[in-house]
Amino acid sequence: MRAYADTTFFTRLYFPLPETALAAERLRQLRGHSPLPTTWLLELEVLNALELHASVNDRRCGAVRITPEDTASAQATFRADLKNQKFLRSLALPMSEVQATVEGLTQRHTAALGCRIYELLHVASALVLECDTFWTFDPKTRALAAAAGLTQPS
Repeated sequence: MRAYADTTFFTRLYFPLPETALAAERLRQLRGHSPLPTTWLLELEVLNALELHASVNDRRCGAVRITPEDTASAQATFRADLKNQKFLRSLALPMSEVQATVEGLTQRHTAALGCRIYELLHVASALVLECDTFWTFDPKTRALAAAAGLTQPS
């Protein structure tokens, strides 16, 4: 298994959100397999998403209260995980391949699924990095990844 995880997966991994236990279980399934690839885009997006969860306007957390201190701790842990590379591996992406893949995905799936560039970039990144599994908690991204042939965990 070579899995790719999007930003929704990482926010559940670093904050106590409803799907945190499921994210942790998926991470345990990674043992003995390739580390999760990260790209400059994903790394920036995760750091931003962690910050957004502390926003007073963020309603995605439900009853969970995320403080600025929680955010700082989560960001520090994410950075440390990137540095020690036990389950994460920073990889460079050939942007011309990503662009061509996004264009193909756009033509095949955007009208039917209502894809945003966020979803397209992550699925294209997974395909270019030759991943076979896609971890997300976003229903639209899940549908796009499945349509692109990436395995979805049950």
